[in-house]
Amino acid sequence: MSGAYVGGFPDGGFQRVRDNASGGFAAEFNQQKKAGEERQRLKQAQQDRRDAFRAEEELKQKASKDAEAAKYFREYHNNPSGRRTAIGDYTKVRFGYGYSTDDLRQAMAELQSMEMLRQYMPEKYAALEYAKADAATLDPIVKCAKCRLITNRGCLCGCFQVGKQYGTLRVTAVNGDSCTARCECGREGGTTRRDLEDGITVCLVCEAKEKD
Repeated sequence: MSGAYVGGFPDGGFQRVRDNASGGFAAEFNQQKKAGEERQRLKQAQQDRRDAFRAEEELKQKASKDAEAAKYFREYHNNPSGRRTAIGDYTKVRFGYGYSTDDLRQAMAELQSMEMLRQYMPEKYAALEYAKADAATLDPIVKCAKCRLITNRGCLCGCFQVGKQYGTLRVTAVNGDSCTARCECGREGGTTRRDLEDGITVCLVCEAKEKD
């Protein structure tokens, strides 16, 4: 039999003492299990904090490394006389001081990459793309003699445009090839950019004054 019986009672019954002991064992087991789970939870929480700290430090190091690489990238493009130094500095940042010939080759490819130029020097990248688009256009590029802005691509002139004969016209609005020009005398009317550039459009008010 699995149970132990001790002691007697007047009615002939007996008390099972091992039942109380097994209940105590179960409670102790559950307590130990909870304690183990709590230790595991605390251990995992500590590991999570370490992982988060390590990831944050890695991000900081990467940001610092990228900023330094961007600095030498811009030096390479902005200072042709110092390119040799910029190449070495950029390669060290990217691959460390003991870089190999393949690392140097990779660094040179990055320094000449248009994608890297777009990332580190967006203004220069945009200017090159704009020039490329202009080169692909069959129409000649017409620039204002004063502000040097392109005036036959729908761009507003940055200064007053002087007509060949009558008045001083300034473009105030553009809708494709059509535009609106305002004369220095205050008159405003519709015209085309090409006619303005060729000096065909004149202010009738100023023309009448000129004839008087």
